[in-house]
Amino acid sequence: MKRAVNRLESKEVASNDNAVLAVLKPQTDNIPRPSSRYGQQSDLRDQNQLLMVTNNELQKNLTETKHRVTQLEQHNTELQEVNAEVQKQLKDCHMLLVVESIDPVLGVKIGETNQKNDDQRRDILNISRDLLDELRTFGDMATEQSALLGNIQKTMTDLRQARDHLMQERESFSLEADEMEKALVEAEELLCK
Repeated sequence: MKRAVNRLESKEVASNDNAVLAVLKPQTDNIPRPSSRYGQQSDLRDQNQLLMVTNNELQKNLTETKHRVTQLEQHNTELQEVNAEVQKQLKDCHMLLVVESIDPVLGVKIGETNQKNDDQRRDILNISRDLLDELRTFGDMATEQSALLGNIQKTMTDLRQARDHLMQERESFSLEADEMEKALVEAEELLCK
């Protein structure tokens, strides 16, 4: 039997229920063939026994799988019955809610909900009006500030231009004063001679 096991290679294949099927493939690489008829019969007997064991395992797995499928079908049927009952109860509850005018989400009468919604809507409108008034006031203030900023920027530009003009006049005055001083020094030198 060991010789047959050594000559066969087993492959396992898993099904949905993790059933294992064994597929046997003879190995023919570098294995000497038995020369006697007795050896061949022994090998065939061992292979036959392996095939019978594998067949029994497959039959057992098939039976277990069929049993599992039957259980799942029964469970599915039970769940469908429960689902149908729940759907019926849901329709009944919906009818009661409609008859009593009850909001299914909030659990209060629809008239009360409408009153609360109207009150909330009024509050939101009042808040919106207040916000719009504040935005208008802010916009007016921003416009005034923008105009004031524009005036300040214009004044700053005028002051810069005036400063630049004064700097130019100061430089030209300094140049003139230097020239006059040189002229005075020259005149004094001429007078001293």
